[in-house]
Amino acid sequence: MAAPERKKIRLDPFIQMLTDLSNEITAEKFKALKNMLSDKIPRRDLERMSEPFDLFTKLRDRGDISENNTQLLDEIMRSIGLSAVYKDILGKFTGSANQDIMAISLSFEDKPEVGLWEKFLINMSKEMNDDELRSAKVAAKKAIGWKGFEEITDATTFFNTLEKGGYINEDDTHYLEEIFESIPLKNVMKEVEEYKKSRAEYVSRRRELANTQNVDFVGEKGT
Repeated sequence: MAAPERKKIRLDPFIQMLTDLSNEITAEKFKALKNMLSDKIPRRDLERMSEPFDLFTKLRDRGDISENNTQLLDEIMRSIGLSAVYKDILGKFTGSANQDIMAISLSFEDKPEVGLWEKFLINMSKEMNDDELRSAKVAAKKAIGWKGFEEITDATTFFNTLEKGGYINEDDTHYLEEIFESIPLKNVMKEVEEYKKSRAEYVSRRRELANTQNVDFVGEKGT
Protein backbone atom coordinates (compact mmCIF):
# COMPACT_ATOMS: atom_id res chain seq x y z
CA MET A 1 0.00 0.00 0.00
CA ALA A 2 1.47 3.31 -1.06
CA ALA A 3 2.19 5.83 1.63
CA PRO A 4 -0.18 8.79 1.65
CA GLU A 5 1.17 11.77 -0.20
CA ARG A 6 2.35 14.52 2.09
CA LYS A 7 0.72 17.86 1.60
CA LYS A 8 3.10 20.70 1.06
CA ILE A 9 2.68 23.46 3.60
CA ARG A 10 2.67 26.86 1.96
CA LEU A 11 3.84 29.65 4.22
CA ASP A 12 2.14 32.99 4.18
CA PRO A 13 4.15 35.05 1.65
CA PHE A 14 4.87 37.76 4.19
CA ILE A 15 6.14 35.24 6.76
CA GLN A 16 8.26 33.59 4.07
CA MET A 17 9.70 36.97 3.15
CA LEU A 18 10.59 37.66 6.78
CA THR A 19 12.22 34.24 7.02
CA ASP A 20 14.38 34.89 3.98
CA LEU A 21 15.31 38.35 5.19
CA SER A 22 16.33 36.89 8.54
CA ASN A 23 18.70 34.50 6.81
CA GLU A 24 20.53 37.43 5.23
CA ILE A 25 21.20 39.29 8.48
CA THR A 26 24.58 38.66 10.08
CA ALA A 27 25.15 38.55 13.83
CA GLU A 28 26.69 42.01 13.70
CA LYS A 29 23.73 43.49 11.83
CA PHE A 30 21.33 41.68 14.14
CA LYS A 31 23.00 43.34 17.13
CA ALA A 32 22.66 46.72 15.41
CA LEU A 33 18.96 46.04 14.78
CA LYS A 34 18.32 45.23 18.43
CA ASN A 35 20.01 48.42 19.52
CA MET A 36 18.00 50.39 16.97
CA LEU A 37 14.68 48.95 18.16
CA SER A 38 15.31 49.18 21.89
CA ASP A 39 12.84 52.07 22.09
CA LYS A 40 10.06 49.85 20.71
CA ILE A 41 10.83 46.48 22.30
CA PRO A 42 11.79 46.03 25.97
CA ARG A 43 15.49 45.27 26.33
CA ARG A 44 14.78 42.12 28.31
CA ASP A 45 12.81 40.76 25.35
CA LEU A 46 15.56 41.74 22.92
CA GLU A 47 18.15 39.91 25.01
CA ARG A 48 16.13 36.70 24.72
CA MET A 49 16.04 36.88 20.92
CA SER A 50 18.56 34.58 19.29
CA GLU A 51 17.84 35.28 15.62
CA PRO A 52 16.44 38.07 13.43
CA PHE A 53 13.20 36.21 12.77
CA ASP A 54 12.37 36.43 16.48
CA LEU A 55 12.66 40.20 16.22
CA PHE A 56 10.52 40.38 13.07
CA THR A 57 7.90 38.17 14.72
CA LYS A 58 7.78 40.46 17.73
CA LEU A 59 7.32 43.51 15.51
CA ARG A 60 4.57 41.71 13.62
CA ASP A 61 2.80 40.69 16.83
CA ARG A 62 2.95 44.29 18.05
CA GLY A 63 1.46 45.52 14.81
CA ASP A 64 4.59 47.49 13.88
CA ILE A 65 4.93 45.62 10.58
CA SER A 66 2.51 43.67 8.41
CA GLU A 67 1.83 42.93 4.76
CA ASN A 68 -0.09 46.21 4.69
CA ASN A 69 2.41 48.24 6.68
CA THR A 70 6.09 47.87 5.81
CA GLN A 71 7.24 51.37 6.72
CA LEU A 72 9.40 50.24 9.66
CA LEU A 73 10.65 47.15 7.80
CA ASP A 74 11.75 49.27 4.87
CA GLU A 75 13.59 51.67 7.16
CA ILE A 76 15.46 49.10 9.24
CA MET A 77 16.60 47.11 6.21
CA ARG A 78 17.96 50.29 4.68
CA SER A 79 19.64 51.31 7.93
CA ILE A 80 21.74 48.13 8.03
CA GLY A 81 22.62 48.35 4.35
CA LEU A 82 20.36 45.58 3.06
CA SER A 83 18.00 47.58 0.88
CA ALA A 84 19.07 45.71 -2.27
CA VAL A 85 18.61 42.34 -0.58
CA TYR A 86 15.20 43.40 0.67
CA LYS A 87 14.10 44.42 -2.81
CA ASP A 88 15.36 41.17 -4.35
CA ILE A 89 13.59 38.99 -1.78
CA LEU A 90 10.45 41.05 -2.10
CA GLY A 91 10.40 40.41 -5.83
CA LYS A 92 10.28 36.63 -5.28
CA PHE A 93 6.92 36.80 -3.56
CA THR A 94 4.98 39.56 -5.20
CA GLY A 95 3.88 37.24 -7.98
CA SER A 96 2.24 34.72 -5.64
CA ALA A 97 0.95 37.09 -3.00
CA ASN A 98 -2.33 38.95 -2.95
CA GLN A 99 -2.71 42.60 -3.89
CA ASP A 100 -1.79 43.80 -0.41
CA ILE A 101 1.51 41.96 -0.54
CA MET A 102 2.19 43.25 -4.03
CA ALA A 103 1.64 46.76 -2.76
CA ILE A 104 4.65 46.34 -0.46
CA SER A 105 6.84 47.37 -3.37
CA LEU A 106 5.03 50.69 -3.48
CA SER A 107 6.05 51.48 0.08
CA PHE A 108 9.70 50.67 -0.68
CA GLU A 109 10.46 53.00 -3.56
CA ASP A 110 11.45 56.64 -3.21
CA LYS A 111 12.57 56.54 0.41
CA PRO A 112 15.66 58.19 1.89
CA GLU A 113 18.27 56.02 3.63
CA VAL A 114 17.26 57.49 6.99
CA GLY A 115 13.64 58.41 7.62
CA LEU A 116 12.83 62.11 7.61
CA TRP A 117 11.18 61.85 11.00
CA GLU A 118 14.06 59.95 12.60
CA LYS A 119 16.61 62.33 11.10
CA PHE A 120 14.59 65.31 12.30
CA LEU A 121 14.49 64.03 15.89
CA ILE A 122 18.21 63.26 15.82
CA ASN A 123 18.94 66.82 14.70
CA MET A 124 16.66 68.22 17.37
CA SER A 125 18.45 66.14 20.01
CA LYS A 126 21.78 67.58 18.94
CA GLU A 127 20.42 71.12 19.22
CA MET A 128 19.50 70.83 22.91
CA ASN A 129 21.99 71.39 25.70
CA ASP A 130 21.43 70.23 29.29
CA ASP A 131 19.75 73.45 30.41
CA GLU A 132 17.42 73.45 27.41
CA LEU A 133 16.57 69.79 28.03
CA ARG A 134 15.63 70.57 31.61
CA SER A 135 13.45 73.45 30.45
CA ALA A 136 11.83 71.19 27.86
CA LYS A 137 11.05 68.60 30.54
CA VAL A 138 9.42 71.29 32.66
CA ALA A 139 7.34 72.39 29.67
CA ALA A 140 6.32 68.79 28.98
CA LYS A 141 5.83 67.76 32.62
CA LYS A 142 2.23 66.72 32.04
CA ALA A 143 3.28 64.48 29.14
CA ILE A 144 6.29 62.78 30.72
CA GLY A 145 5.18 62.80 34.36
CA TRP A 146 7.39 63.24 37.41
CA LYS A 147 9.03 59.87 36.86
CA GLY A 148 10.00 60.87 33.35
CA PHE A 149 11.22 64.22 34.60
CA GLU A 150 13.64 62.48 36.95
CA GLU A 151 14.69 59.59 34.71
CA ILE A 152 15.07 61.28 31.31
CA THR A 153 18.66 62.46 31.00
CA ASP A 154 19.08 62.98 27.26
CA ALA A 155 17.11 64.60 24.46
CA THR A 156 16.76 61.40 22.45
CA THR A 157 14.94 59.67 25.31
CA PHE A 158 12.85 62.79 25.83
CA PHE A 159 11.60 62.78 22.22
CA ASN A 160 11.06 59.01 22.26
CA THR A 161 8.93 59.37 25.40
CA LEU A 162 6.77 62.03 23.78
CA GLU A 163 6.36 59.88 20.68
CA LYS A 164 5.43 56.76 22.65
CA GLY A 165 2.90 58.79 24.60
CA GLY A 166 1.25 59.93 21.39
CA TYR A 167 2.11 63.59 21.89
CA ILE A 168 4.18 63.85 18.71
CA ASN A 169 4.42 61.88 15.50
CA GLU A 170 5.63 62.35 11.95
CA ASP A 171 2.40 64.09 10.97
CA ASP A 172 1.90 66.16 14.11
CA THR A 173 4.66 68.39 15.49
CA HIS A 174 2.33 70.90 17.17
CA TYR A 175 3.23 69.89 20.74
CA LEU A 176 6.92 69.90 19.90
CA GLU A 177 6.65 73.40 18.47
CA GLU A 178 4.97 74.60 21.66
CA ILE A 179 7.87 73.22 23.70
CA PHE A 180 10.50 74.81 21.46
CA GLU A 181 8.77 78.17 21.66
CA SER A 182 8.47 78.04 25.45
CA ILE A 183 12.14 77.17 26.13
CA PRO A 184 12.69 79.13 23.88
CA LEU A 185 14.42 77.28 21.05
CA LYS A 186 13.12 79.49 18.27
CA ASN A 187 16.33 78.98 16.29
CA VAL A 188 15.23 75.42 15.49
CA MET A 189 11.77 76.40 14.27
CA LYS A 190 13.21 76.78 10.79
CA GLU A 191 14.17 73.10 10.86
CA VAL A 192 10.66 72.21 12.02
CA GLU A 193 9.18 74.05 9.05
CA GLU A 194 11.64 72.38 6.68
CA TYR A 195 10.71 68.97 8.05
CA LYS A 196 6.98 69.67 7.66
CA LYS A 197 7.53 70.78 4.07
CA SER A 198 9.59 67.67 3.24
CA ARG A 199 7.00 65.43 4.87
CA ALA A 200 4.17 67.00 2.88
CA GLU A 201 6.14 66.57 -0.35
CA TYR A 202 6.80 62.91 0.45
CA VAL A 203 3.13 62.13 1.14
CA SER A 204 2.16 63.91 -2.06
CA ARG A 205 4.63 61.82 -4.10
CA ARG A 206 3.33 58.60 -2.56
CA ARG A 207 -0.26 59.48 -3.42
CA GLU A 208 0.70 60.27 -7.00
CA LEU A 209 2.62 57.00 -7.33
CA ALA A 210 -0.26 55.04 -5.81
CA ASN A 211 -2.64 56.54 -8.34
CA THR A 212 -0.39 55.66 -11.27
CA GLN A 213 0.04 52.07 -10.04
CA ASN A 214 -3.69 51.64 -9.35
CA VAL A 215 -3.07 49.87 -6.05
CA ASP A 216 -3.96 50.60 -2.47
CA PHE A 217 -1.83 53.38 -1.03
CA VAL A 218 0.50 51.62 1.37
CA GLY A 219 2.97 53.48 3.57
CA GLU A 220 1.39 56.93 3.48
CA LYS A 221 2.77 57.46 6.94
CA GLY A 222 6.27 56.64 5.67
CA THR A 223 9.31 58.73 6.29
